[in-house]
Amino acid sequence: MLKINKIGPRRWLGVAVFSLGILACRTLPPPAPGSAPVHKEFSAPESETTFVLPQSPEAYASFLKARLAFLDGDTQTAIENYEAARKLNPESLDINLRLAQLLLGSGKLSEVLPLAEELVKKHPRSTEAHILLGSVDGALRRIDPAIDEYRQVLKLDPKKTESHLYLGSLLAEKKESAEAEKEFLIFVAVEPQSPLGYYYLGRMSAERKDWPKAENYYQKAIERQPSFLAALIELGIIFEFQKKSDQAVELYQKALRYFPENPRILERLGQIYISRNDYKGALEKFQEQERFDTDNLDLRVKIGLLEFEEGNLDQAIEEFSFVLTAEPGHPTARYYLAAAYLKSGARDKAREELEKIESSSSFYPEARIQIAMMQEENNDTAGAILTVQAALEKMPGEAGLQRALAHLFFKARRFAEAKEVVEQGLKLKPDDVTLLYLLGEVYDFLDQDDLCIETMKKVLKLDPKHADALNYIGYLYAEKGIKLEEALGLLKKALEIRPNDGFITDSLGWAYYQQKNYRKALELIERAFSLIGDDPTIAEHLGDVHSALGEREKAIRDYKNSLQLKPEPDKDLKRIEEKLKRLENAN
Repeated sequence: MLKINKIGPRRWLGVAVFSLGILACRTLPPPAPGSAPVHKEFSAPESETTFVLPQSPEAYASFLKARLAFLDGDTQTAIENYEAARKLNPESLDINLRLAQLLLGSGKLSEVLPLAEELVKKHPRSTEAHILLGSVDGALRRIDPAIDEYRQVLKLDPKKTESHLYLGSLLAEKKESAEAEKEFLIFVAVEPQSPLGYYYLGRMSAERKDWPKAENYYQKAIERQPSFLAALIELGIIFEFQKKSDQAVELYQKALRYFPENPRILERLGQIYISRNDYKGALEKFQEQERFDTDNLDLRVKIGLLEFEEGNLDQAIEEFSFVLTAEPGHPTARYYLAAAYLKSGARDKAREELEKIESSSSFYPEARIQIAMMQEENNDTAGAILTVQAALEKMPGEAGLQRALAHLFFKARRFAEAKEVVEQGLKLKPDDVTLLYLLGEVYDFLDQDDLCIETMKKVLKLDPKHADALNYIGYLYAEKGIKLEEALGLLKKALEIRPNDGFITDSLGWAYYQQKNYRKALELIERAFSLIGDDPTIAEHLGDVHSALGEREKAIRDYKNSLQLKPEPDKDLKRIEEKLKRLENAN
């Protein structure tokens, strides 16, 4: 028989699982070669460089004050004193480099750029000056000038091997992958014990999705530095991409031995447990992460969702409420707080939270649909229709709202209006499978069987495994007693997709009934009734089969049962009453 889709209690559990699926989405970090890092010699102020003491006592005094201020963490005072020393000794490369380091470390790129350009101009053979300018150019996204500076460094002093790393990263940002890889390979050849070259080669391989090479390079980086956090995490994510979750877990557990409080490692482990549907394991990891990441509201939302999945509704409500106290406009927390309230039976509180979700939120359509469902469950279908219509005025053409409105019109047997809503939606989204299926249902109830079948075939063209559409066509053929072999094929396929679906099982039994294979029909329809149990049409079908088999008393029992289950009040009720009367009078 046909299973008519209608709005009923939403499966909140499924909604939460979907959300967790999103949270568990695995993404590699952006490829390192695109980050154009600042050269190590200038990534932190006050690096060790060869230093010539200032000649004048005043310059030396300013230098000492700058050093002391830096050691005290007073960067601004250190900058001011280096600037004073520079005025007294403007040609000193060393003082200028120290000042530049502090300016660069403070993010004052507009101030350090002219200083770096001046130093390169005055000291064209100074590798430190070229490295400084390359670092500033890289930080300002001036990729080509930065490349020129690092090439000049290597020309002046080939032993400045780290310049190969930075040159490679800049070339990779320009998508010159072959040249970038060449620079990294040069680095690992001259610095074979350094993990950095292998790390960058691993990231480049990962960007190309060359997983075996990426794994090999990352492993070499980790062999050289077992506590290399970035390499451990990124190799773990590559394992995740390849669905090697056991290897990923092993790697993250290894990383935790070096970094037991690292939130990112704990998060990755939690995501793997989510992908395995091990919500308890994920919850443990996220709760552990929360101890070290107390201000992470998104983490609290994840924990709330996992508590929800585990059926710990009070804890879920507590987590979502905490998030909303810290950020009252957090839409995800608000929506799932309502879900938790609804699942716990606190319908009024659920409705109150749903009403607070504003139309600017991505959760607004679903919130209004949930409110409409609650109204429909209270037999206020008219109110539910008004709720969805009002939401559509704010969000015209929103697909979910259109589907919900069509469902509600369908439920109210306002088929012409349901058809109009569906057709409006299909103008915007002609390949929307849900809307097409709804349109087919509407045609069925308008007794336009040919259009119904034609529409369901469109559904199957878009989704060949749409079990309900397969069932619809097969059952309509069986009802008409036509194309019975085709009907059997369609219904068997539908049952393969959903083997425990009572409605499809009944349809298949009905097709066998039309072929006069009554014993096979009885076997299937009895199973359908055991799966559904309270459907008047399936009870009627049982009566028809028993009647065909000459089992009069069983048929009478089945027809009476069908009437007790309240069939459709018009033609269905009258037809069953006539069958029962005919059998009762047959004696």
